[in-house]
Amino acid sequence: MVSVRVESSLLISCERDRVWAVLTDFELAPRWIKNTLLRLEGSLCEGAELYFSFPKHPRFPGRLTRLQPPEVFGLSFATREFLFTLREVDGHTEVHCSMETPHYARYTLENLERGNQKICQAMLRHLKGLVEETT
Repeated sequence: MVSVRVESSLLISCERDRVWAVLTDFELAPRWIKNTLLRLEGSLCEGAELYFSFPKHPRFPGRLTRLQPPEVFGLSFATREFLFTLREVDGHTEVHCSMETPHYARYTLENLERGNQKICQAMLRHLKGLVEETT
C-alpha cells in the first residue's frame, strides 16, 4: 500500500526544554490534540504501549515509537504515525511535525495530503498556544 507523508513546522517563542515538557506531558495531550483526544495514558518510554481515548473509542491502543529527549518524540495509533522534532533556533524552538498514513482508495491523494497537512498544522498551533499559555 502506498503511504502519504506530510510535514509542517512552526516556531515557538520558548526554550526547547519547556516545549518538550508540554509535548510529552500526557495529561496535556488533549489540549494540543484538540477536538478528538479525550485522554492519553501510558509510560513515557520508547516502545511503551499507549492508550488513546476518543469519543467513539474509549481505549484505543497505540505506541510511543521514538523518544530522544529533548529532540524527538514519536507516536502511532491506528494507521497514523506522528514524529515531532524540536530544534533550538536563537532562543526559540522550531517544532517539526511529520505524519504518515496509508493512502486509501476512497480519497484522492491530494485530498488526503491536504487533510493530513491540516491535522499537523492544527496540532502545532494548539501546542504553541498551550506552551505560551503555561509559561
